[in-house]
Amino acid sequence: MKNATGFESMKTASQAGRPRQRRVGPFKDLGEGASATARRQASAILEVLAGMRTPTQAAEALGVSLPRYYVLETRAVQGILLACEPRSIGRQATPESALASLRRGIPC
Repeated sequence: MKNATGFESMKTASQAGRPRQRRVGPFKDLGEGASATARRQASAILEVLAGMRTPTQAAEALGVSLPRYYVLETRAVQGILLACEPRSIGRQATPESALASLRRGIPC
């Protein structure tokens, strides 16, 4: 079954006859704030990376040229790689907090 983006989609819980569960945890607001265009592009790119579509099919469904599709795909993969980098633990020093600690350590 093809969805609005022109791609076949897997059956959801509601289509399989089960009640849809609310997402909890880190995935509860996944995609919130992203435009419909960004979601369509992400969906197309992920389907290509998963082997469900060819890059040509994805470019046609998105209405972009094949070179433009590859630009989008490269940006998406770069974003994934950056998101996988380890984050610093704890409070991060800002210029304001560094200045405040210097002021506390120096008698006036």
